[in-house]
Amino acid sequence: MSKRKKLEKRILSLFSEIGKPLTLAEVAQHLGEPQKNVYKALRHLFENDQIHTVEGRRYKLSNSDSG
Repeated sequence: MSKRKKLEKRILSLFSEIGKPLTLAEVAQHLGEPQKNVYKALRHLFENDQIHTVEGRRYKLSNSDSG
């Protein structure tokens, strides 16, 4: 599994655990990853409709992935 795919899984797990929208910086801080890497993974997840944006620049799971 690629590094990006592993990071995407970690991001989806984080959103599932936290249960609220997070900014790019918050996701990076929670995961201990550089914002550049997190941005790329978030962008890919967004393009695949696994997450969406709310409240400006915050991200959260799409309804189909939230349980």
